[in-house]
Amino acid sequence: MPDKYDSLNLFIDQLRDNQFFTPLDEESLTFLGQRAKKIHYPAGTILFSEGEPSQGLYWLQSGTLKAVKYSTTGREQILHLIKPGETFNEVGAISTLPNPASVVALETAQVWHIPGEAIRQLVQN
Repeated sequence: MPDKYDSLNLFIDQLRDNQFFTPLDEESLTFLGQRAKKIHYPAGTILFSEGEPSQGLYWLQSGTLKAVKYSTTGREQILHLIKPGETFNEVGAISTLPNPASVVALETAQVWHIPGEAIRQLVQN
């Protein structure tokens, strides 16, 4: 089983290869990686709900998620299936806008969360 250091290095490598993060230098990637947290979500878990304050940016390491909106009658509209290697909630991470949709785990998922505060701090510097 890899230790936390190996897991962090793997995460930083994945960020480097993601188009959202390619403009960043090593120091910036390390800054974000050190503030990120890996979270395990069982299938059916709501990661966050539409309208709640955004907590940051997410990167899916494994599993499948769905971004959804619910009508006032409870009808679900799937906006996007999120696959491993994809980031989500980018707008909420950079601004202080609420989450634009809800995200639900369709199967067991490993997700890295980068706090919005860390991203905004990096952008300001």
